[in-house]
Amino acid sequence: LIHRAHELGLQHRDLKPSNIMLDAQLRPRILDFGLASRDPDTGHGIGTLPYLAPEQLDPSRPIDARTDVYALGVVLYELLCGARPFDHDTDDRTLAAIRDGRPRLPVEVQPDVPEPLQAIALKAMETDPQRRYASAREMAIELQRYLDGRPVLARPSLYATALGRRLHPHLEQFDEWLRLKLIYPEEA
Repeated sequence: LIHRAHELGLQHRDLKPSNIMLDAQLRPRILDFGLASRDPDTGHGIGTLPYLAPEQLDPSRPIDARTDVYALGVVLYELLCGARPFDHDTDDRTLAAIRDGRPRLPVEVQPDVPEPLQAIALKAMETDPQRRYASAREMAIELQRYLDGRPVLARPSLYATALGRRLHPHLEQFDEWLRLKLIYPEEA
């Protein structure tokens, strides 16, 4: 549905759970196109804060279909975890977290989250729009791959940074051990 709006040149700009309803046949319906626009240079700073893409916070960056893909990723993250990725006690802290773009991994919030769904949500929420799914349709295809039991192709950049954050303290220990001459350089 959102892909069809994008084909028509419209970006919703305020996708969130309360704007996605199910009809009698349990098909999703997108509501409230009040902030929708075709102009990539407008719509910055408007919408619902926890679902805003980083480019919506920067008037120098264009808004396009990938902005809505980001919001869909936040919605999926919330469905998987029962919590939003960036929902802090103040708006300033939430804004900083959105700009930083490093949410907790869904499995850190809810250990039984399937990794393929985590990967899809995180890829949709990439800080750089170029790294996200190019369209809601691409994201839907990836979700269908998961439902069909096929491998998901998403490899979010957050995986590399999460691994780096966990390895960094250990690398510092090796440097310290080398400095103290507790190990030889080849051992490090």
